[in-house]
Amino acid sequence: MILRRITEHVKAQNWTAVALDFLIVVVGVFIGIQVSNWNEVRIEGESKARYLEELALDLEMALAEIDETNAHAQMRVDAGLFLFEGKEEAIAKHDFRRMAQMFSVDNGEHAKPVEHLPLIFSTARVVDEHGATYQELVSTGNISVLRDRSLVRGLSEYYSRYQEIQTGDEWNWKSSHEIKLKFQARGIAFTKAIPAQELVAILEDDPLLEASLVDAAKLSQWQINRLSQLRSATEAVLALLKEAQQ
Repeated sequence: MILRRITEHVKAQNWTAVALDFLIVVVGVFIGIQVSNWNEVRIEGESKARYLEELALDLEMALAEIDETNAHAQMRVDAGLFLFEGKEEAIAKHDFRRMAQMFSVDNGEHAKPVEHLPLIFSTARVVDEHGATYQELVSTGNISVLRDRSLVRGLSEYYSRYQEIQTGDEWNWKSSHEIKLKFQARGIAFTKAIPAQELVAILEDDPLLEASLVDAAKLSQWQINRLSQLRSATEAVLALLKEAQQ
């Protein structure tokens, strides 16, 4: 339609009309491009907001898991303080109900951690990186949608740190598994209640098992130190995300 009008105006040498027709075409193309650009910006903004929200949720879940893992590691450390230094108050302060329910131990919800030291030493928690959203951003190439180089760098460094954490967690898991096998070899089920004095007598007769428990307590203290650093890093990246959401 517009091309035919321009042709007619050219034939009639109506240059004013030709100029107006060209102006209409240029303005129309410009508006079309602008609308397309505005739409892309809107979609990108919505994607960025969604990714920031999901990343923040992942990190909040990571914080909760770090705290739970830290609590279990602290219980193992305190179990060692009780066994090898006689500090009963260290292990008595822990809430053992969740673990008792999880493993269906003797005495159920009334079980006390001091009665279940084999279970405490035979189990270990590991942390999940909760990095599904970050991995999606990287694998799809959408990481650029964040448009914040410091945030992208912070996320990259943060999730790389998990490789070190998970290596240490593997050592903890192997240690706890070996301890469980050693208890089983002595006919001690790790869900069964055993008086602390009886366990002390067993350790006096089994220096290899005793050494394994000492090492497990030290590994757990090392895990606590690393979890503390990881928690600080998680809070720092979460702060960057909250700032980007504003």
